[in-house]
Amino acid sequence: MSGKVTHGGTRLPEYRVWAGMHQRCNNPKSTRYAKYGGRGIMICERWNSFENFLADMGPRPTPDHSIDRRDNDGNYEPGNCRWATRSEQQQNKSAYPKDHRIPRGESHWTRRDSRRAAEVARRNIKAAHKSGAENGNAKLTTSGVDSMRRTYAGNPTLSMADLGKLFGVGRETARKVIRGVAWQ
Repeated sequence: MSGKVTHGGTRLPEYRVWAGMHQRCNNPKSTRYAKYGGRGIMICERWNSFENFLADMGPRPTPDHSIDRRDNDGNYEPGNCRWATRSEQQQNKSAYPKDHRIPRGESHWTRRDSRRAAEVARRNIKAAHKSGAENGNAKLTTSGVDSMRRTYAGNPTLSMADLGKLFGVGRETARKVIRGVAWQ
């Protein structure tokens, strides 16, 4: 980045995007450097000037748009960058590890797709309950829940924190079990 600012655009939202891009790619102390500069993502020389960046990218269409690289492994340069919404960017992310349960690419869901999100959530919750209770990794079992409820019924002044400690779970889990929100 050049030292002296002469363009007067430091208050523009596009300037913050440009400065953030330089931080991610050029500053090893940046918390996001490892995902950008640390893996070789660079900024083209032309975009060392904010004026050139703004001329090539143009103004952001809306505050919901941010800079997106079409090729996730490519550099920040005019042919590889666009303004995109969060949902557009979600479809352009690197793939998850193969064992991850949520698909990416064209079949990827975003939070705005509530039907798909609910479907994936239900499937993942069912899998988590099945794998925990059936493989012995669950902190509570059906008999443990029954015992917790009997213990509380016999001593209703027992705090949820103390009840949880007796059964190796947290206060909120104990509260949900007693109220019937969990383990119905």
